[in-house]
Amino acid sequence: MSENRIKRRMCLLLALLAAHLLTYAQATLGISNFSITQGETKEVFVELDNMVDIRALQLRILLPDSIILASRPQLVDGRLGGITDEFGEWMPSSKSLSYNRWDDGSHMIMVNSDDGLPFSGTEGGVISLKVTASEKQKCVLTDAGVSV
Repeated sequence: MSENRIKRRMCLLLALLAAHLLTYAQATLGISNFSITQGETKEVFVELDNMVDIRALQLRILLPDSIILASRPQLVDGRLGGITDEFGEWMPSSKSLSYNRWDDGSHMIMVNSDDGLPFSGTEGGVISLKVTASEKQKCVLTDAGVSV
């Protein structure tokens, strides 16, 4: 095989790898800024902005000591997706959420599409979190950190 042919194949492989990696950069996951007062319980959303189909998520959340999860995380119905079947009826997608609290106090959340269908839409909440602020300490959670 000639040296030019090898170079062309390597360039093609690198271009394919770059295109594959760019696909992964077309989705962001985060929690919008919110404020919460002492003793208050509030619903906040893990938001997914995606330009590609997303069928599974895994995230680890570490909350400050002054904020706790008040209940298990829940999937947001409006982003579950689905398909219109052969009879013209809407069939919602089947997605499962697994949740565990780790020894370090962080929360691991995994979402899987049981039927292989992606989340619907391209932006908005996919997971609902109910959080409660400690009555002992005032805090404000932002993407820049926590103000106490």
